Amino acid sequence: MKQTLLSLCLLASFSAFAQDPVVQNGQFDQIPKAEGSSDCACSHWINKDLGDQGETSSTGVEDPNKALKFDNFESDLIYQEVAVLPNTEYKLTYSARVDDDVDPDATPTTLEIRILKGSGYEEGYEITYYTDATIKPTSGFGYTDITSVENDDNNIAFTTLVHPGEDSYSEYELTFNSGDETSIAIFARGTGRPTTPPDDASDSRPWTWSSGEDEAFLDYLTLTNETLSVSDNVFASGLKVYPNPANSEINIKSENNIQIQSVQLYNVLGSRVLSTTELTNNRLDVSAITSGIYILKVNAENNGSISKRIVIE
Repeated sequence: MKQTLLSLCLLASFSAFAQDPVVQNGQFDQIPKAEGSSDCACSHWINKDLGDQGETSSTGVEDPNKALKFDNFESDLIYQEVAVLPNTEYKLTYSARVDDDVDPDATPTTLEIRILKGSGYEEGYEITYYTDATIKPTSGFGYTDITSVENDDNNIAFTTLVHPGEDSYSEYELTFNSGDETSIAIFARGTGRPTTPPDDASDSRPWTWSSGEDEAFLDYLTLTNETLSVSDNVFASGLKVYPNPANSEINIKSENNIQIQSVQLYNVLGSRVLSTTELTNNRLDVSAITSGIYILKVNAENNGSISKRIVIE
C-alpha cells in the first residue's frame, strides 16, 4: 500500500497533541457533492464500488438538521478515509436509530459500523484526503470489493445495531486502537440480506447485498483522540523538541523528569523510518534520513505519546 498525504494542513495536524482526526461532513449536512448533482447528506461519504450512496433524511437528531438514511431493501452505505496517528486510542461517537416498522420482521435491518485498516487498501493505492466534496471521486478508493470490507483481517473494530423497537435516536460509542495504521476507513451500512441484490438493482446498481426491511439512520458522527490523559498533558507541556527544521540531530528532552521510553520517526507515506529506545544526551541522530517532512512520535511509559511534525533539511 502506498499512502500519500497531500495537504500540509493535514500534516500540521499531527504536530498538535490530542489532535482529533479530520472527518468531513460528520454532521451529515445536506451539502454539494459532485458538480452538477443535487446536494446530499451523503457528501464526502460515497464509494460506488462497494454500494449505493446513503440518502438525505429530514429527521435528524434535532430539528431542522438532516441525517443520513440507509433505505430498506437497498445497498446504501457510507465510506470515508481518515488520517490517524499510529498506536493511538480513538473513539467513534454517533447517533443512530433503526426503525421497526414491520412486525414481525422477516428480514430485520442491522446497522453495521466498521473501522477498516489502511493497510488493507488495494496494492498501489495512493490516498488523497479531500476537503471539497464537489471534486471528490465517488469510486476508486482503497476498498473496492465488499468481501475485503467483510474480511476480519481488514477490520480494526466492528459493531452492529439491530432495531431497538423505537424510532428515537440514541448515542453510541466505538473505541479502538489504531495499531500500526496511519489511515483508516469509516464504513457503515444497513444490512439484512447479505446475499440478495437491492430491490432497485440495475446495471448501475450491481451490488450483491442489501438492507433488510427497516430503515436505518446516522447523525452527528465524530472521531476523537482518546489517548491523552491528565498525565499525558503533563508530559506534553514539558516536552521540548528542537531544532525544527533539523539537519543532523534533534534534541528531545522532558523537562518534567518523565522518562522517555522510545522514539519513532514516520514519513508521510506512514512508513516507520527510524525507531530507538535510547537517546544519546537527549539527542536523536537523523543525519542518515532523507530531507522531507516527518512525524516524530515520542513515547513515555504510563504517560502516553506525543506526535510532532518535523522538517529535516
